[in-house]
Amino acid sequence: MNDNDKFKKFFGFGGDSDENASSEGTVDAFVSEKDDLAKSQAVAAEWADKYLSLTADFQNYKKRITHERADWAHDAQKLVFIELLVVIDNFERALEQEKKRENAEGVAWLTGFEMIYQSLEKVLTKFGVQEITDFSVFNPKYHEALVQVESDKHQSGEIVQILQKGYMMQDKVIRPATVSVAK
Repeated sequence: MNDNDKFKKFFGFGGDSDENASSEGTVDAFVSEKDDLAKSQAVAAEWADKYLSLTADFQNYKKRITHERADWAHDAQKLVFIELLVVIDNFERALEQEKKRENAEGVAWLTGFEMIYQSLEKVLTKFGVQEITDFSVFNPKYHEALVQVESDKHQSGEIVQILQKGYMMQDKVIRPATVSVAK
């Protein structure tokens, strides 16, 4: 083998058929490695997409759970306040009846009960519970019509009388006001 053949063999071109066969094998191996690399890159890209998708799903899950927990807390508070509102309604009725008595002027215990009532109102305010005050026209979002009555003083659909106070908690109705409405 002369120097020229050695040069060709060394750099992978020319030479006899066995040498060509071995160089074709290295070319096939190179193409195979290139295909394997492309497949590996495709798999890596697929896993990267899955990772990004799972990360986004997990962030959405955390947001949803945080929102659901806040709703659960609100619902739990709502249930407690609904029961407390019944007690407050009875307390108001009792105070009104005692104030109507003739000898209610100098009764010290009545003043104490009024202070207790004011404390209850402060607790409601502290937790964002407010009385519904819109009583001009019936609104099913805030009012529950219990009775329809004839009224010369009111137009149809106007509220005639408030039968039970309604309350809202953080801009959500927890108990609609029970009212009578003009026919």
